[in-house]
Amino acid sequence: MSAQVDRVAQMMNRTGWIGFWVQVVLGVVSTVILAFSALSVLPGAGRAGGASPGAGAGLFFAALALVALYFSIFQTFRLVQQGRRLRAPKNLRPSRSATLDLLRFNALLSCIGLGIALVGAEAITGNLLSKALVQPNAFNVAAIDPSKFVQALDIFVVLGNTHTIVAHFAGLLVSLRLIDAIARGPQN
Repeated sequence: MSAQVDRVAQMMNRTGWIGFWVQVVLGVVSTVILAFSALSVLPGAGRAGGASPGAGAGLFFAALALVALYFSIFQTFRLVQQGRRLRAPKNLRPSRSATLDLLRFNALLSCIGLGIALVGAEAITGNLLSKALVQPNAFNVAAIDPSKFVQALDIFVVLGNTHTIVAHFAGLLVSLRLIDAIARGPQN
């Protein structure tokens, strides 16, 4: 095995594992936060005043981005496996183009997930802005509808979606770093 292939295999293994675990931890945290938030906005969940109109769209896109994150986590694990396969004898080793295709697909998947999560972030923050702009006068407490105030649960949804964005970004960084390492070739 050449020194270049060995270096790329080691880098794929190390970088892949780091990316995998960063995505898994952030994905689990996002899942818990968004599941709690989704259960809280269901009818009869005890939230005063019910859910905000924009909360549904924001949660939908956040959940869709989370599904894309799970696919990205699987792809990142495949990068680790590809790094192991690069250490195989030359006739069993995956080609450079197959490895680059896997990395490009992983980068594309992370970009799609980022895009979906950003649409969710727009919906969520748009909902928060509309609530903040129309908050009722605090002196008229008797006529206040609690759903018109920015609540802790609203910020919780932002946090869950932000974790998903960071996880997709980590997956994108892993792919781009590995693409760069392979594309540079032996002069590295």
